[in-house]
Amino acid sequence: MREKTKPDRLSRPTHPESPVPNISAYVDKLDQLSVEGWARNEDDPFSPVPVRILRNGIEVATLPAESWREDLIIPGHSDGCCAFSHIWPDGLPDNDLTLIDVRLPDGSSAAGAPRFVPSVAAIGGVTAGITGALDMLDHTRIAGWVRDEDRPDRAVGLRIMLDGEQIAFVKANAFRPDLRNAGLGHGRYGFDFLFSSRPGPLTGHTIEIITDLDIPFPGGPRLLPSSRGLDDALRAAVTRATEGLQGDRKRTEALAFFQSCIAEIRRQDAEDSAGLLRRRISHRKRRNEHEQDDEAPQVLVIDDSLPDSNRDAGSVAILSHVQALRTLGFRVAFAPSLPCPDSQLRTRALEKAGITVFQPPLWDTVEAILRNAGNAFDVIYLHRLSNASVYLELIRRLCPMTRIIWSVADLDHIRLARQADVEKRPELKHLAMQCEMRERMAAWRADLVITHSPPETGSLQKALPTAKVVTIPWALKVAATRYTPDTRSNIVFLGHFGHAPNIDAVRWLADAIVPVLQKLDPGLTITVRGSAITGEVLSFARPGLVIGGYEPDIRHIFADARLTIAPLRFGAGIKGKILESWARGVPVIMTPVAAEGLPLHDDQRDCLATDAPTFARAIFLACRNPDFLRKQSGIGKRLIRTHFSQTAINRAFRDVLSQTLNIKLPPA
Repeated sequence: MREKTKPDRLSRPTHPESPVPNISAYVDKLDQLSVEGWARNEDDPFSPVPVRILRNGIEVATLPAESWREDLIIPGHSDGCCAFSHIWPDGLPDNDLTLIDVRLPDGSSAAGAPRFVPSVAAIGGVTAGITGALDMLDHTRIAGWVRDEDRPDRAVGLRIMLDGEQIAFVKANAFRPDLRNAGLGHGRYGFDFLFSSRPGPLTGHTIEIITDLDIPFPGGPRLLPSSRGLDDALRAAVTRATEGLQGDRKRTEALAFFQSCIAEIRRQDAEDSAGLLRRRISHRKRRNEHEQDDEAPQVLVIDDSLPDSNRDAGSVAILSHVQALRTLGFRVAFAPSLPCPDSQLRTRALEKAGITVFQPPLWDTVEAILRNAGNAFDVIYLHRLSNASVYLELIRRLCPMTRIIWSVADLDHIRLARQADVEKRPELKHLAMQCEMRERMAAWRADLVITHSPPETGSLQKALPTAKVVTIPWALKVAATRYTPDTRSNIVFLGHFGHAPNIDAVRWLADAIVPVLQKLDPGLTITVRGSAITGEVLSFARPGLVIGGYEPDIRHIFADARLTIAPLRFGAGIKGKILESWARGVPVIMTPVAAEGLPLHDDQRDCLATDAPTFARAIFLACRNPDFLRKQSGIGKRLIRTHFSQTAINRAFRDVLSQTLNIKLPPA
């Protein structure tokens, strides 16, 4: 017995297989649009019965009778999942004399079949003595019948034309019992032609059949439409074509065909999703001085992964820059260069914001995007050195008219050099020198370089006076919540622990800062929170230092924080953890490295600490002084409103895009 389990059905009883299945079946509807009915194995009513649909004696479909119909429910016997329906893809021609049969597994016909489908004409279409009809036309096969009414005993010859070129000559001499039973002489008027080289399924084709009397086939030329999707028939055809390929030549030919299909799909998506077709029209308008080009500029953003604002500062920065570009009228597309975890969730968030996402399986590499759709973009924005190193020269080659922005994130060579000094690792000094050369080359080849802090901008401008380098941080919203230190007790260190400076910071906390803090006040405890926490980070836990783990919503972290800390001994760029804390009104105790590039207020000098004892004492004194904490809370919020608003970021982008890159933007 064949058993089949469907997820939407309850567990079903089984029965021993019968030698002769007891099948009930009936054809309820048969017209020029579809055939519908039902079939049920009375001995095993939960196993779908396969039915075969025949059109003029030629099998056109095999499908299981498993659709649900309420009127077919028999309590205690059948759950009603035994109906079938087959829609003729293009309908039955008006000039068709069509006999439809529904066959069961034992070869018998369902009740109500076979049956002729009424046609507009009493018999097939007539053209100068020629009658006939097409029963099947797809990318694999052409079948039908034709008869010369003046000389019904002869076999009519047919020329098969594909897109205006003859590809075959066949004789309509196959025996069709349905035609004989319909009174059409001896019935030898059928033909069945299989394409030796199948027409491409992704484009439309014109099929024309011309008789040996140079008379067009009844109904004239037919359109073989492109497949609008991978329906079951197309999937089955592709599966059959690829099964059992023998030899390198056959496999190479098959792979070449599939690669051409992929290229065609990507071409269509490049014209649609990437707007490549719109760009061509736009360029034609530009060449005509009398027509105004009103096409919006487009930018492609490339980063390691899709951004997640709860994961790292780099994601917050890139989302802020994307918002600025959209505010300035850009259409924005995003492409991750590495496999992205939680890609579906992040993709939905970006698409909800009006951003197009290029990703597998359609776009499996950034190179494929650049080759097929790169010229659709006015600007390509590369985030981080890793992406600038890999793709900058490729963009220059494939998209010569596209302007390139490299957003630094932070200068890796500065961070590595500082790490080498702190950890006494001379090999990192050599790596820092190599990294500096890569950064200088990327800055020199890019049309515009964006850093997040003035010190980094100054470093690049000193090394490369001709490079166009600007400082654009990112925006944060000041939280509306009120900071009340009297109701808060948590001291928090927040970071992403896939980043070496944060791991070192926890080590420094455990080894040097917490022991001093415990002596000052054993009741003070520091909690470490963040993403990508490793076993090494967990090993630093001790009295006064708790490794709290990852919190998807950082608002919960700041809601209970009395104070946050940034005990960084090395790093580069401005630190997102400090900006987030200020935006939520929580004061920060930090090292000079952590504060680098920030517009500090004079009254924040007591928030800076260089060595471990000073850092521990700064935490101790701040926690004992609520008035100091409230004052620092207000200063932090004012700094965010002044220097890190989205309005300021939008203004900075407008200036550099219009003045430095000469991109025409709509009026402010």
